[in-house]
Amino acid sequence: MTNTHFINEVLDGLSQIQKMIPPKYLYDQKGSAIFEEICGLPEYYPTRSELEILSANAREMANLVGEDSVIIEPGCGSGHKVRNLLKELQGPAAYVAMDISSSSLEKLQEDFDHEFPDLNVHSICADFSEDVEFKVLKEFENNKKVVFFPGSTVGNFLPGDAIRLLQKFSVWAGQNGGLLIGVDLKKDHRTLELAYDDPQGVTAAFNLNLLNRLNAELGTSFDVHHFTHEAFYNEALGRVEMHLKCQVPQEVAICNSLIQFKRGETIHTENSYKYTVDEFCDLAAKAGLSLKSYWKDCRNLFCVYYFEKD
Repeated sequence: MTNTHFINEVLDGLSQIQKMIPPKYLYDQKGSAIFEEICGLPEYYPTRSELEILSANAREMANLVGEDSVIIEPGCGSGHKVRNLLKELQGPAAYVAMDISSSSLEKLQEDFDHEFPDLNVHSICADFSEDVEFKVLKEFENNKKVVFFPGSTVGNFLPGDAIRLLQKFSVWAGQNGGLLIGVDLKKDHRTLELAYDDPQGVTAAFNLNLLNRLNAELGTSFDVHHFTHEAFYNEALGRVEMHLKCQVPQEVAICNSLIQFKRGETIHTENSYKYTVDEFCDLAAKAGLSLKSYWKDCRNLFCVYYFEKD
């Protein structure tokens, strides 16, 4: 990703009536480190709940994926969650790790070489939301391919964009391929809002770090101390929204542009859609995917689905 692309996306987002910045930009090196801290918070249930599901049901999932398969993981990070599945798979042909961070991929490759010495690991440094070229898959044309997409990241996409993302994954998986995906469930407002606005202020630091990143990398002039973190559940749209709220009027320089902020105006930084099982299966069906199985954690907070192409 070039700085020009970054600047253009930020300028485009901040020029809208409801100012916004794509959530992928929350995850620079510091942002990713803060998010790891968020995952350990008592209020942040998604990571624990999904790991519980993956640990308890990995063998059943592996049986559905099948032998001699290729696992593709977009946005793999450290590859922490896929380990449960890889340990149960019978003779996987390859694991294709994809991430926007080259340093994360290098660390993953090093860890997996030690932990799974017989596994054929391929790394692709790319943004999965953009066009990705899979030259490596040409040598696995006859192997079943399964996209592994944990973390409820699909919830960050507007429903129409989520369908297009699932269609893309379906293309990557190819004929007879599959999708193993984690998705957050709808639940009471308090549980949801505490997960995205913890009392310790860790999520607030994560959100505000976006402005620090813009100042450091793009030379913008945000007065970070005059923004606050805001997160709430929008019941009508079925999503948690994260915003950065401006507390005083200010003018922000971005390259040769000046962006005006009124007091109380917000930058919309992230959506996290929540779906019932039926709602998400309907979404997946529009992408040509058919449900084969699903699993929930013991508290019915989170769900992992396995789909195959229709």
